[in-house]
Amino acid sequence: MEFIKMKLSNLFIGLSLCSAFSLRAQNMLPQDMDTNQFCYSVSVSGLFDFSSTSVERQMTQLYFLGGELTDKIKARSFNKHKGINNIGFELGGVVDYHNYVSNVFKNPKIGYVVRAGSYSYLSSNYSKDAFGLLFYGNSMYKGDTASFSGMDAKGIGIEKFGIGLIDKKSKTSLVLNGYNVSSYQDLNIVKGNLISDTTNNSLQLEMIGNYRTAKSSNFSKGWGMGFDLDYRLPVSWFNGKSTYFQFSMQNIGVMVLNQVTNYSFDTDVEFGGFQFQDVFKSPSDSTNNDYQDSLGLKVTTSSAIRLLPGFIQVGKLIQENTDQKWQSYFGVRLYTTLTYNPLIFIGGQYQASKNIRFGFQGSYGGFSTFRAGLYSQLKFKRTYVGLGTEDFYGMISKKARGQSVYLRISYRW
Repeated sequence: MEFIKMKLSNLFIGLSLCSAFSLRAQNMLPQDMDTNQFCYSVSVSGLFDFSSTSVERQMTQLYFLGGELTDKIKARSFNKHKGINNIGFELGGVVDYHNYVSNVFKNPKIGYVVRAGSYSYLSSNYSKDAFGLLFYGNSMYKGDTASFSGMDAKGIGIEKFGIGLIDKKSKTSLVLNGYNVSSYQDLNIVKGNLISDTTNNSLQLEMIGNYRTAKSSNFSKGWGMGFDLDYRLPVSWFNGKSTYFQFSMQNIGVMVLNQVTNYSFDTDVEFGGFQFQDVFKSPSDSTNNDYQDSLGLKVTTSSAIRLLPGFIQVGKLIQENTDQKWQSYFGVRLYTTLTYNPLIFIGGQYQASKNIRFGFQGSYGGFSTFRAGLYSQLKFKRTYVGLGTEDFYGMISKKARGQSVYLRISYRW
């Protein structure tokens, strides 16, 4: 008989849905270095990004837009899975205000920055068998073992408000932030095996791991403190010219969660088919607690301290005030707490006129493998508008393993 899909699958989908709407303030729309000395600037940045090593865009869109999940769609993604796979969602936005007129601490070289942003993140690494159990149940593993060991999934939502200092000439800034934690979930499975007999009438479940969630009816699940650093360094470049490099750190700090419920499981147990289904019945069922006891499930609740989902990027900047037709940019980025592989990127920008620019980039790493992107930037007097994607193929094909759209608008006066 075909047993119900594992509770693990529902958890994986739940994490995806709660964190699919998230954002990092930094994206591969290249950061520019404007050496003009203006008085004020306001900028708004936003990004939606989904990327995966194995799951097609058409499949993920069904959870947000609705539609029929056909066997063909499932099979296409399943066949792209390898031993270990990654998936990640990001979405959010940040607003910056820079004041270059005020002299902080009566120092004519120092202005100030005010920043507000909202971010959420989801990331997971998982095995091909975990995907199979999620979408096919255990029917395809008759007489076999489905392994989901080493699975790690995190979902985090935060909001921040910060104020800091900026060097008026170099544009280097340091911002101290206070954070609200609006969601937190963390799943780690050290060992996970589901062993079926040839008739699927009995199962052996081996599972060691933890699931942690910040449970509260309040919007705020906790608070945090951290900082953003944007350090800009002029360096000599080819042909006696100079350029700028950026070292950027965002959301580096800690968050304090008010109340975290920790579900710890350590089990090696055999079930008959109907018994295994009883494990995941409603808690109101009288047999449910007995079977969950056999899973070695322990539930505790306490406060907790965790690292914020910090972001680090090092790269070459685009120069705003230049007559060069072509400029290059490149760099590396990583997150401090997510299942995110170090990502390298390289791109080029063509300046068609003083007010129109186009660019392209390639990247490898992160939650995916290779991605190619395009962007454009327009200037209208004091207004700058940039629009692009880090995954051009994902914009035109449902078979792509990602999709991204990002926007940046700034006004300087």
